[in-house]
Amino acid sequence: MEILHGKSLTPGTARGCIHIFAENSAEHGEEKGQSAEAELALFRHAVGEAEEQIRMLAVQAEATGGREAAQILEMTALIYQDEEFVKAVETQILRSGKTASCAVQNVCKDFASLLEVNASDLYMAARAEDIRSAGRELMEVLSGYMKSADGECQERKDSVRESPGILWGKTISSAEILRWNPKGLAGIVTERGNACSHAAIIAGTLGIPMISGIPVDSSRNGCPAEIRGEEGVLILNPENADQILNSTKIQKEAVVSQPTAFDSISRDINIADEWKGKPAILANISSAADARRALASAAEGVGLFRSEALYLGSDHAPSEAEQYQVYAEIAGLMKNRPVVIRTMDLGADKQPGWLPVRQEENPALGVRGIRMSLRHPELFRTQLCALLRASCEGDIRIMLPMITSSSEILRARKLLADAEEELKQRQMPYRMPPLGIMIETPAAALLSDRLAPKVDFFSIGTNDLMQYTAAKDRQNPDVWEEEAGTDASQQSDEEDAVLELIRMTICHAHDCQIPVGICGEMAGDPRFVEKFLHMGVDSLSMAPYRIAGGRKIRAEYYTKFMEAGGKM
Repeated sequence: MEILHGKSLTPGTARGCIHIFAENSAEHGEEKGQSAEAELALFRHAVGEAEEQIRMLAVQAEATGGREAAQILEMTALIYQDEEFVKAVETQILRSGKTASCAVQNVCKDFASLLEVNASDLYMAARAEDIRSAGRELMEVLSGYMKSADGECQERKDSVRESPGILWGKTISSAEILRWNPKGLAGIVTERGNACSHAAIIAGTLGIPMISGIPVDSSRNGCPAEIRGEEGVLILNPENADQILNSTKIQKEAVVSQPTAFDSISRDINIADEWKGKPAILANISSAADARRALASAAEGVGLFRSEALYLGSDHAPSEAEQYQVYAEIAGLMKNRPVVIRTMDLGADKQPGWLPVRQEENPALGVRGIRMSLRHPELFRTQLCALLRASCEGDIRIMLPMITSSSEILRARKLLADAEEELKQRQMPYRMPPLGIMIETPAAALLSDRLAPKVDFFSIGTNDLMQYTAAKDRQNPDVWEEEAGTDASQQSDEEDAVLELIRMTICHAHDCQIPVGICGEMAGDPRFVEKFLHMGVDSLSMAPYRIAGGRKIRAEYYTKFMEAGGKM
């Protein structure tokens, strides 16, 4: 028996035989094409076929995972309609004489790299993976087949393949998951990937355990294995290996009930009512589609709406009207539930093409977050006007990212007052919502006693707080390799340090009688949820697929609390 430790992306336990998933072989094809015209025609034909295949998968996704699962696939298809993407590929074919496959591979690599420059944001890393996935779809169409680890060519006539048991590859896209029979696919293991990826969202929706951070070992093809999603563990040749090898039935155990099974969490809701829903279990979202998925998961509100998605997904600065429409729609969907909207968190790895910025030697420590907003006051004020107007439609709360000093809060409040005055002069209806800040640097945590009197709430961003506390880029596996062999169920020294900063911040917030929430990966990590409950946190915001698990842990915690006579 051999135990490999990775990182949990979706919960669940499953057993089956390993199938090594190899990326298609088109990337090893000829660089130079026979004829630019022929390669161009081939590319355009492949784009149409790839779009059609993705849309067929979207229909399948809607049947098995709901409308939001289908929308994820449809977003991949939109990449093929992007004028900049198409132009870049065609330019390589016409000017450099590249084959269609080579041009697609180069352009996808370049586009993904732009999203990952000094990447410290899981959302942008996941969008880079979307670009790579779209490229793989195109290259598979161009090559006419995909190659498995044993060298056999598999025709792509059928959209659903036989179940491999546990799929193990460098990366797996949402489309690739759906091509394997989702009802029989036991589990997924990847070298890279994060909880914000569309693949992880699809896997979570389908109840498939998924872990990442384990390098592919092709010699393990066909090996009996067990995957433990919540622990981030892959067990090779487990004690019941013979049973796995002799069984034709995939063994899968869902650790957490699926979001649509409201009856399974009714007991949780009763306990939450008695405890007034503390802490609230909220969702991290980036779109209205995410908000619908959160509601289907029984989220009690939105703890983090990443508004920068509106800026990064556009070829121009979104207008006040465009932003108002999105914010108001989400507020309306959530009705009276809280909707915490993070103001544009741009800079570093999140650079819109239409926004001129100066090159920095270290963007992760440069003009990003609130610093970028304050550098562009007109852009920021437009967003604030939209937020004030949309606040009439629901319980919207404004949150400022990457705050490190009191002066940044004061400057932001001045711009908020300017936006209010502008709306008064325009005679536009508005409401002044609560203003909070993200605590995501050690400086902010250590100064939280000074910052708390100046705002209405805190939200602790554990992703950046971890990277800045540990001085380790979360997207660089080399700096985390020392942790690779440790038991994923145990805390690292870096996590202990972050927990101490979180405890301190919660105490300072409550001393000033303001609520404090936690967002980021740790908020939904089963290893930490109970610890945060014990610290007295007011809300936990997590990916929608983790919400049912968070509510379950909360229910169990308060059951033990009451059984212990109110002492834990």
